[in-house]
Amino acid sequence: MKTRMGLALAVMMAMALGHVKAGRIEMRSLVQPIPIRKTG
Repeated sequence: MKTRMGLALAVMMAMALGHVKAGRIEMRSLVQPIPIRKTG
């Protein structure tokens, strides 16, 4: 099971890296990003 999870994680990371290198930063996500507020 650990091997399967590790392989799945490696595949997802490789796909994410491919998207970034191709210039496609936007990806599907299950959560919305939290906006960062600058104070000061």
